[in-house]
Amino acid sequence: MLTLLVLLAAVLFAGFRLLTFVYYKKHDISLSRIDSELAERFAHPDSADRSESGDPGRIS
Repeated sequence: MLTLLVLLAAVLFAGFRLLTFVYYKKHDISLSRIDSELAERFAHPDSADRSESGDPGRIS
């Protein structure tokens, strides 16, 4: 029974990966584009100011 559950989990994971791959290929989304968009989304222009001021709200 445990073997069947592990196989089911593996098949679902592989299916999800395949669908993700097909979606990215269809929409011509490369990993470098994803990386740059994530970097822009999480870039904080005032992060240097926070690190120098010792802001207690800053997450390390």
